[in-house]
Amino acid sequence: MEYFCNICKKQYASYQSLWNHNNTFHKNIKTNETTKKPLLFACKTCKQEFTNRQTKWRHEKKCIKPKETNNIKNQMEQIEKQTNDIENQMEQIKNQMVKLTDIQLITLQTIEQIIQPKTLNNLLNDCKEKEIEV
Repeated sequence: MEYFCNICKKQYASYQSLWNHNNTFHKNIKTNETTKKPLLFACKTCKQEFTNRQTKWRHEKKCIKPKETNNIKNQMEQIEKQTNDIENQMEQIKNQMVKLTDIQLITLQTIEQIIQPKTLNNLLNDCKEKEIEV
C-alpha cells in the first residue's frame, strides 16, 4: 500500500515513512480538523497559496504589487506617447526641409532662366550701362 502526504503530495511506501516525513517537514502546519487538509496561506497580491506562513511572508516580500505594475504600465504608455510625439515632430521637420529645398531649387531655376539667355558679353554691357565696375 502507498501513502501520500496531504500537504506536499509526496509518496511513501509505509505509514512510518509518511509519519517521519510529516514530523520532520510539516510539524508546525495546521490542518482543517474535518478534512485533514492543510490550512493554506494566500499571498495578498497574487493569491498564490502556501502551506507555511513564513514561506508566504517571504514570497510577499518579493511579489510585485499591482500598484507597482500599474505604475510601470503608465510609465511605458507615457514613453510610447513621447516617442510618437517625437516621431511626429521629426516628420514635420522633414516636410519643412523638403519645402525649403523645393523653394531653393525653384529660386535657382528661376535665376538660371534669367541668366542663361544672356551671354557674358551682354552681362558686361549691362554692367557698363549701369556703371557698375567689374
